[in-house]
Amino acid sequence: NLDETIELAINLNLDPRKPGQALRGSLRLPHGTGKSVKCLVFTSDPDIIAKANSQGHLAGGDDLLQQISKGEVLLDKYTRALATQDWISPIQKSLARV
Repeated sequence: NLDETIELAINLNLDPRKPGQALRGSLRLPHGTGKSVKCLVFTSDPDIIAKANSQGHLAGGDDLLQQISKGEVLLDKYTRALATQDWISPIQKSLARV
């Protein structure tokens, strides 16, 4: 088993001190970064809740908001938070100071 490696050196003749000549970019790694993504999902749709919960994410509505407000759910464990449009305002009102 050998890991293939490619090294690439390109001379672009850019001066990063000049404002218009900075070079930035990003790329998608073929096997990801190795980190697992855990999501909080705010929704009222029972199908979405069931699907998210079955895949190891935490999903819910008012009950999830109350658990977070009480400190029963630690937000440090989750890397993303998703919400349907109807949940944006309740999240802002109840979790603004958490």
